[in-house]
Amino acid sequence: MPSSCKEIRAALANCLQNSDCILIERHTPVECLTPPLLDTLPTQCQQLKRGLGQCKRGLVDMRKRFRGNQPISVSQELEGGGGTKIKGAGGGGGQLYGGRPAFKAVKERSGLEPENQMDPEKTRVFFPFGYHDWNYKPLWSLPECYFRYLLCLCNIDLHVNISDVRSTIAQMAGTIGATPIERGQVLYHGMHDYAQRTRRGKHALYGSDWNRRTTLAGGPARVSFNGRSEKNKKAARNAASKYDRPPSTLSGSFQSSVVTTFGRKLPPPSSTYALPPVQVILSSRDKFSDFYPRQLQHDTACYHLSDMGRIGGTIGSTIGNTGRQRSTMPVLQAKVKSVLSGDTLILTNPKGAERTLSLAYISAPRLKREGDEPFAFQSREFLRELLVGKVITFETFYTIPTTKREYGRVNLPDGPSFPDRVVAEGWAKLRDDAGKKEETEDAAAYLEKLRNLESSARNASIGVWSSTGAKIETSYEVTDPNALVEEHKGKPLDAIIEKVLTGDRLIVRLLVSPQKHIQTILVVAGVRTPSTKRTSPDGKEIPAEAYGTEAQQFVEERLLQRKCAIQLVGSTPQNQLIGSVIHPRGNIAKFLLDAGLARCNDQHVTMLGNDMAAFRQAEKAAKDARKGLFAGHTAPKAGGAPDADYTVVRILNADTIFIRPRAGPEKKINLSSIRQPKPSDPKQSPFSADAKEFLRKRLIGKHVKVSIDGKKAASEGYEERDVATVTLNGKNAALMLVEAGYASVIRHRRDDEDRSADYDSLLLAEEAAQKEGKGMWALKPPAVKQYQDYSESLQKAKMEASVLQRQKKVPAVVDFVRSASRFVVLVPRENAKLTFVLSGIRAPKSARNAEEKSEPFGQEAHDFANRRCMQRDVEIDVENTDKVGGFIGTLYVNRENFAKVLVEEGLAEVHAYSAEQSGHANELFAAEKKAKETKRGMWHDWDPSRDEDEAQPSEPAPTTDTTNGDSTTAPPNSATPKPKDYRDVLITHVDPETGHLKLQQIGPGTTSLTELMSSFKSFHLSPSTKPSPLTSAPKVGDIVAAQFSLDNDWYRARIRRVDRDAKTAEVTYIDYGNSENRPWSHLRPLTQPQFSIQKLKPQAIDAVLSYIQLPTTSPTYLADAVAFITESTDGRELVANVDHIAPDTGILHVTLLDPMNSNSVAESINADVIREGLAMVPRKLRPWETKSTGSEVLKKLRELEEEAKEGRRGMWEYGDLTED
Repeated sequence: MPSSCKEIRAALANCLQNSDCILIERHTPVECLTPPLLDTLPTQCQQLKRGLGQCKRGLVDMRKRFRGNQPISVSQELEGGGGTKIKGAGGGGGQLYGGRPAFKAVKERSGLEPENQMDPEKTRVFFPFGYHDWNYKPLWSLPECYFRYLLCLCNIDLHVNISDVRSTIAQMAGTIGATPIERGQVLYHGMHDYAQRTRRGKHALYGSDWNRRTTLAGGPARVSFNGRSEKNKKAARNAASKYDRPPSTLSGSFQSSVVTTFGRKLPPPSSTYALPPVQVILSSRDKFSDFYPRQLQHDTACYHLSDMGRIGGTIGSTIGNTGRQRSTMPVLQAKVKSVLSGDTLILTNPKGAERTLSLAYISAPRLKREGDEPFAFQSREFLRELLVGKVITFETFYTIPTTKREYGRVNLPDGPSFPDRVVAEGWAKLRDDAGKKEETEDAAAYLEKLRNLESSARNASIGVWSSTGAKIETSYEVTDPNALVEEHKGKPLDAIIEKVLTGDRLIVRLLVSPQKHIQTILVVAGVRTPSTKRTSPDGKEIPAEAYGTEAQQFVEERLLQRKCAIQLVGSTPQNQLIGSVIHPRGNIAKFLLDAGLARCNDQHVTMLGNDMAAFRQAEKAAKDARKGLFAGHTAPKAGGAPDADYTVVRILNADTIFIRPRAGPEKKINLSSIRQPKPSDPKQSPFSADAKEFLRKRLIGKHVKVSIDGKKAASEGYEERDVATVTLNGKNAALMLVEAGYASVIRHRRDDEDRSADYDSLLLAEEAAQKEGKGMWALKPPAVKQYQDYSESLQKAKMEASVLQRQKKVPAVVDFVRSASRFVVLVPRENAKLTFVLSGIRAPKSARNAEEKSEPFGQEAHDFANRRCMQRDVEIDVENTDKVGGFIGTLYVNRENFAKVLVEEGLAEVHAYSAEQSGHANELFAAEKKAKETKRGMWHDWDPSRDEDEAQPSEPAPTTDTTNGDSTTAPPNSATPKPKDYRDVLITHVDPETGHLKLQQIGPGTTSLTELMSSFKSFHLSPSTKPSPLTSAPKVGDIVAAQFSLDNDWYRARIRRVDRDAKTAEVTYIDYGNSENRPWSHLRPLTQPQFSIQKLKPQAIDAVLSYIQLPTTSPTYLADAVAFITESTDGRELVANVDHIAPDTGILHVTLLDPMNSNSVAESINADVIREGLAMVPRKLRPWETKSTGSEVLKKLRELEEEAKEGRRGMWEYGDLTED
C-alpha cells in the first residue's frame, strides 16, 4: 500500500498540462477530469486518474486505522468541550496524525482587525499536495483587487505542481510592482481574507465551527489561529452574525452580479499551462467603486460573494456547494446578425467578427432543404422577430469540444431572457441530456425553471406542442418565374431576406401564403452593384470588384433576416426573379445609389417604368458628390450649347438629320440613343422609308431645340458626329419615332455616358410599341410604295403630264434639289417621281464639283433652294414637258410661287416667253423689278439706265439647257437637238479580264429586287422552308440559289461551268454580274416560282464605256484601268447616257456621269479614264460613233488623250504606243 500519492498526483498534473484539453481547448483541470471531457484525454492521463483514485482510497483506510473515524479538532476549547489543550501544539495547537500540530506559529486574531492587516510572523499553510513556508510582509502598496485576483488564480490551479503555482504568482506579483520578498505573501493574504469573509451554512468561520475542515478547489486545507482570547472570540461571533442570514434576505447589491472590467489588461498566464478567465470575488461589504476605480474597470469580470455558486471550479465548497461547478464566461455584449433556428444565433461585434451561440439546454426544430421539421419556421421566426438587429448581452455556459459550439444565455436590455422566453412560448424543447451532467445548484434551479415553463407550454398546447399548423410547404425552385410574376405583379409580397450574396442579389423567402413559401434568388430591380469575391467553375478565385464588398455589407446590415415587402417586376434570362425590395424606410436600391455603391441598371427600365426617374436622380447626386464608385467621376463635356435653336433642313434617315443655326453652316447630327430600322434586317428594312417620312413630316423646316449629349465615334468609314436630343415644342423627336415603332433604342454600355436624357422614357416607349405591334414591330410588313420615274423617257413624261395637267396644285414632296430651278419631286397619290423645272425664270448655274466654276450667284441660288424646298411638302401645277422628260410648271412652297421668291431675292431672272406661257408673267416681272430696285443678289450692280437702252430679245432662249439641266419652253421655230437616253444606274461589277460592266438600272426593277432578296434571304434561313443542297452535278445554264462566299447570303445564280471531280461549279450571279466557284453543297435548286426569272428578270445588264478603248493587250494597264473604274463607280448612283445599244447582243454603250459633279462629257467617268492614261480613243470608229453628237464627244476625248500623253500618265508613261 503506498504511503503517499504525491508522485501519482504530480505525474497526472504533468500529463494534463500537455493535453489538448488544457493547452488548446482552454478547460480547467477539474473540467478535463470530468465526463464527457475525460474521455477525450490521452490514455496515459486516464490511467493516472484511475491510479490516483485507488491511491487515495488506500490512504483513507490507513488513516482510519491510525486515528479513528472522528475529525481531528484544532482546539477542543473552541468546540466548547472544555477539555485541556494538547501539549506540544505551541500553546494549545491541535493534534495532527503523527503528533504534530497543524499550525504551529499562527497568531491569534479576533476577526475585528482591519481587513488588510497580516501577521508579520512566519506562516505555514497546508495544501493537499504538501505545504510551503512563506515570509510574511504586508503589501500595502498593492490594490486589494489584485490580491483577490491572485486568490482566484490559486484556487483555480491548485491541481498543478506547487512550483508552477508559485512561479506564476511570482510572475503576476512582479509585473504589478511587488518585491521578491512580498510575492510569497500574496497567496496567504488572499486566503486569509477569504477565510474571514466566507461562511458555511449558518456557522461563520469565526463561530463554533471555526476549525471545521474546508475544501479549496479539490483538496482539504486547515488554517489555525492560536491564543485567541474569549473577548476576541465573542467579537468574531458578533461580526459573523450580521451575515448569518439566508441569501434571499440580503440586500440587492449583495444579490446582484456586478459585471465590469479593468482599464488595463493583467499579465498573461504562464506558458506551462493555460488559465481560463479569472473571476474576482467581492463580499457583500465591499463597495465596488471603492476597490475598482472607473479607470481600472475593463478586463476582468467581478461578482459579489452571493453569486459564488455560479463561479464554477474556482472556489471550493466553503459556501455550501461541494459538487463540480459549471464554468462561466464573462457577460459580453454583441449584436444579433441572424437567427439560424429557434435555438441558434449568429452574433457580431462592431469590427465584423462573427460568433455562433446556441441557447443552452434546449433544442428547436430545424430548417432543411430536403424538408423542414414541424414548426421549424415558426420557431425560427419567433426568435428572429425579437432579436435580429438588436444589441444583447450574453454569457457562455459550456462548449462542446468536438464541435466547438458554445451554449449560453442571451438577455435583451430591459427585456426577456433566452432560452426562458423560447421555452415559455413553446417554440423549443429541453434537450434529453439537459441536467444529466454534474451541475451547480444554480444550474439545477435554472433547469427546473425551464422544465416548469416547458410543462406549462405543453399543457397549453402552444408552439411545437400544438397539434395544428405544423406543416409549411417550402419550395426552393421556381419552375415558371414569368407566371409567378404575372400572378403577383403590382401586389407586394412579404418576404424574409435569408442571405445577401451581393449588393444586388439576395436569397429571399417569399411568404406566398401562410402555408406556402418560396425560397429563391432575387435580383434587386433597378441597380447593378460590383461583384464580390467568388470562385470560378474551374476553381480559380476571382477577387471582388471595387466597392463590391462594401455594397454587400451595406445591404446585409440593413436587410439580412429582416421582413421586407417584395414587388416582383420581371425575370432575368437565367429565370431569376427581379423585384423591388421595400424596406420600412424605403427602397434599398435607392439607398445603394445614394451611397454610390451601385449604378442604374438600364435593362430594368421597362420593368420599373416611371420609378426609374428617382433612381437616376440618386445616381446623379452620387456622381456629383463623387461617392463610392463615382469617386473619380468627371462630368462629360457637351459638344455644343445646351438647348440651342436650330432649323431642320434635311432628313437623311430616321436617326440622322441636318440642322442649321441662324448663322453658320449646317451640321449633321444623330438622334441620341435610337437606331433607324436596320437595313440588314429583312423584318425591319421595309419600314425605313416610312420611318424617314414620319420624321420628315414632323421636323423638316421646323425650329427645334437641340441639346448635344455627346459624340459618336468615327467607325466603318463614317465621320465623327454629335449625338443630340432634338425637341419640337417640348416633345423629343426620338421619343416620337420610338412610340410610333419606327426606331429601336440602343443598349448602351455601362460606361457610355453619351446617351439621351430621356433614355428611360425611350425604353418604356419601345416596350409599349412592341406590345401594341406598331411600326416595324407589326407582324406584317408594310405595303411597299414604288415610285414610277416618269422622267426617264419623254414618252412616259407626256403620258403622266396629260394626267397632271388636268389637276391643280397637286400635293408633292421635294426629294432632291438639282439646281435652283430643277427639282426631283415625288407625287405620293400618283406614285410618281418627276423631274420638275420651274417655268418663267432662268437661274444661274451652280458648280457640280470642286473643279468646276459656277456662274455668279449660282451657288447662292442653289443653297437658297435647298434651304427652302429640300424635303418640303409642296404643290405643283404641271404646264408642259421639255424634250428630255422634265415637267415644266409652277412650284408652290407654303402656298407661294417659289419662282417669284427666287426672283425677289435676286437669284433668278425672268424668262419672258416662258413667263407668258405660265400665266405668272405679271408677278414675276414685278418681283424682278423689286429685286433690281433693292439691288439684291445678281442685281447688286444694276444700272436703271441700261434697261432703257436694251430691248427685249427677239428670239427666246433655247429650249433645253443640257449643261445644267435647266430647261424652258422654246418657240415652235427653234432647233430641236436629238434627245438623249439618260438612266439612273448602279455599277455592280467590272470584269477584270475585259473591263466590261455589269449595271443595274435604278427603278422598279431594283425596288422589286430589294423585296425579292429580303424574302429570298428569309426563305433560305428558315429551317422549315430552306431546300436541301445539291447532291448531284448541276447542268450548265441552270438557275440555282448560290451562297456568296463573302457574306454567306443566298443569291440567284446561273451555272457557267461544272467540275465533276472537285464537285464545284462556276456560277454567275444574275442580278449583280460577278462570278465565282462554289461547292455543290453551297448550291440549292431554285424551283420556287416567286424567285424565278419569269417573276423578276435578271437585273445585271451588260454594258461598255462609250468612245474608249481599254488596253486589253497589256494586263498591267488593264488591271489599273479596271481598278480605277471600280473605285470611281463602287456604291455610287450614276447617270448613264445610253449612246448605243448593240442590236445583236443588247450590250449598252454608255457614258457614265456623276449627277452631282458632271456638267459635260469632259467630266464623265469615260473622260476620266482617258485623262488618267488608262484608255485611248478608238482608232477604228463604229458607224454610230461618227454621227454629229459623237464627233463632238470624240473631239473632247482626243484633247484629253493628248493631255495624258504629254503628262506620261498610265499607258503613256513610256511614250506613244500608237507610233509603233
